[in-house]
Amino acid sequence: SLRVVAYGPAGFVAGGGRGNVYTSPNGTTEWTSRTLAASRLSNGVAFGAGIYCAVGLNGSIRRSMDGVSWTQASSPPDPLTYFQWNTVIHAGGRFWTAGNQQGIAASADCSTWTVEYPKNKVLPTALAMGMITDLAHGRIGATDVLVAVGQRYTTPGSTVAYTPIIRSSRDAGKTWTERTPVVPPGVPQTVVTVA
Repeated sequence: SLRVVAYGPAGFVAGGGRGNVYTSPNGTTEWTSRTLAASRLSNGVAFGAGIYCAVGLNGSIRRSMDGVSWTQASSPPDPLTYFQWNTVIHAGGRFWTAGNQQGIAASADCSTWTVEYPKNKVLPTALAMGMITDLAHGRIGATDVLVAVGQRYTTPGSTVAYTPIIRSSRDAGKTWTERTPVVPPGVPQTVVTVA
């Protein structure tokens, strides 16, 4: 199955389960399989700075200049702690990815990564705290704003109930501030419980 697609000078690159990668120069003609030898689910793919960047399960972060030949990031965040990356974008001259343990990481080249949130090291044995599921970037006036959304588990280590997370950064990802959603009168705030 395919889950994500990005566009760059080499054309469209689509990724998905079992390391499936397909490319097309224009998106309307033939798509060529470029399946990777290491089968990893791609949850996100982005293009920026002349590089395609794909992220996924098992801490997988891969990069390609042409969408055909892919290499694993040389210095990704600890895959035992950050074993699932859910999304990737290119903004402000850097790639940004986010995933489990509410982790947010950045890289200029999709190869060497720095965890920007949380600032304190999270051990691989830490209880599951939640995850960031998507990122967005916008320019508000003269300020670049990054927004991360996801879910926090109401009981650390238990994934059966969660509440929403909204975090934003106005300083290129150096600090992240949690934003409390405004709940209009008469609209109940819910905790989602998975049976």
